[in-house]
Amino acid sequence: MELILNIGYIAALLAAFERIRQVMREGMPQFNGTTILFTAVGALLIDRVVIAAGSLLGEGELLAGLNLGRLWLGAMVPPLLIVTYVEFTGRLKVRGARTKTVSAVVWGLAWLIFGLQVWHSATALTLDGLSPVQSGGLLYYVPQLPLTAPGTVAANTVGLVFALFILLRSTWPLPLIGIGLVWLESVLFPQPFIVAQGIEVIWIWTLVLTDWWAQKIGLRIDRGELDNRLDRLG
Repeated sequence: MELILNIGYIAALLAAFERIRQVMREGMPQFNGTTILFTAVGALLIDRVVIAAGSLLGEGELLAGLNLGRLWLGAMVPPLLIVTYVEFTGRLKVRGARTKTVSAVVWGLAWLIFGLQVWHSATALTLDGLSPVQSGGLLYYVPQLPLTAPGTVAANTVGLVFALFILLRSTWPLPLIGIGLVWLESVLFPQPFIVAQGIEVIWIWTLVLTDWWAQKIGLRIDRGELDNRLDRLG
């Protein structure tokens, strides 16, 4: 059952990956959030592929090393997505979202949390600290002492604040739904591994759809502003 679910997760992430590529090919205004989201989906896709390949490779240093790499990649995703959230607020023309102060604070937070994640990964995620798990046709390695990274909690909390801000200012609910599920799962109600993986996929799709919607809204608003300026000139 878990193997089937993991294959489904891979298919969903591939679809998300392709959707972002289509948005970028359509010539819509591209912003940092889209590029970062593209990178995040790629990192999570690698994560799921490594998990799926575990039973084929078998236990050993190769699989342990691949799992260490996927864990490191996964740890770097949350702080990067902070920038995506603030880019969404800017594209949706939320007041104050594009100021230099907001941009400096967000990038500062992102780098600070990124540093926390690197420090946590360097100390908690090592080959010696991993142990194999076999469940439902899957074979993968996890930390022997699973700890919630402080950077992940901080990044998810910042994302929750921005998602709530987006909901209040633009009535678009998907970012809050996605990060809300992740925050509840990672902080309050930890779920089994395969369920947590599914929640991450739902989260990514809420961001992919928000990215598409934000760019559509941005185009509409930008065109409206241009028409207004032309009317005033006329």
